[in-house]
Amino acid sequence: MAKAQNVTKVNRTVAVVGAGGAGLAIAGYMSLNEYIVHLYDPEPHRTEQLVSMGGIALEGWAKGLGRLADITSDPSRALRGVSLVILTVPATQIGATLQKLMPHLGPVQFVVSVPGLLGAGFEIAETLKKNGLENIAAGELSHIPLKYKLLAGAQVLTIGPNGLTTFATLPANRTSDLGEILLPAFPWLKAAPNILYCGLGNPEPLFYATLTILNSTRIEQGGGFNLWNSLTPGALNLLEMVDRERVSVATALGVQVIPAFKYYQSLYWSEGSKLSEVLASSAEYLATEAPNSLDHPFFAEYIPCYMVPLYTLGERCGVAPFGVDALIRLASTLGRSDLRRKGRNMESMGLTGKNLAAIKKMLAEV
Repeated sequence: MAKAQNVTKVNRTVAVVGAGGAGLAIAGYMSLNEYIVHLYDPEPHRTEQLVSMGGIALEGWAKGLGRLADITSDPSRALRGVSLVILTVPATQIGATLQKLMPHLGPVQFVVSVPGLLGAGFEIAETLKKNGLENIAAGELSHIPLKYKLLAGAQVLTIGPNGLTTFATLPANRTSDLGEILLPAFPWLKAAPNILYCGLGNPEPLFYATLTILNSTRIEQGGGFNLWNSLTPGALNLLEMVDRERVSVATALGVQVIPAFKYYQSLYWSEGSKLSEVLASSAEYLATEAPNSLDHPFFAEYIPCYMVPLYTLGERCGVAPFGVDALIRLASTLGRSDLRRKGRNMESMGLTGKNLAAIKKMLAEV
């Protein structure tokens, strides 16, 4: 592992919220690189073992014991003296988690979701605004910045950097300030022009949600198969359709993204001039085990927090994502829940009544 840049000049204290795999990987790695890290999780049983160990044991690419400055289920302790809050909680829990932290966010400069899927920055900014904390900038990362695997206990196998990760803030003029905190630890991160580049630039949640819906019967029978092996010609047609809709919505919003086949080319160094060819040449890497129920992020998070904002943003821009709309309706029936109402919609993102021009202005305003 290449040593991260020296952070003496930055001198930042950060709070990582959520003691799941992503939270442990980020907190452990940042503490190894001379950050003062507080780890917060509202469930005491998730932090007890970490307290007894004194930190997070990292193996693999980054190796060592990440000693945390504090491990707590007390939000007031977790946020004391902190300038950056990194949310690694499920995307559907961002709003509720922020409400618990709200009384203690006074000194914080940034609240960032990792990853927030699509529109998380809007949701964070709206929640902060409602609580009179508009001085705090919202932010997003497109991906978890480290590739990792959660081992037994509080151990994490680090595999290496996720070089596709981008970051941005709302308002956009705070992105460089956020970079001053993040880049010494994660120098491979790339600054994006605004938060929508982070969500719309990553087609993976859209694809995994689509494949999960198409395979819902087999999943509810126990799962355990490779999702990508279920890619029939018809399923491939659907993936290509929803990806065209993603690109169309992005274009309408002034966001430049690449089609999925180019994304997977860069991810796996694959060959091909269209999605079917690229996926075929990437077969050795595409080994994602299907969940064994619909109570899984591919369904419970990616649909309400990626598909729903993709559809609502597209509708507001005059671009009709009919394929995405049909999948949301089908998923709502499968889950017996109105995912469009419960998902990340215009109201939760603070975009009610805003037209395309107003949304673009909001993204760019300083």
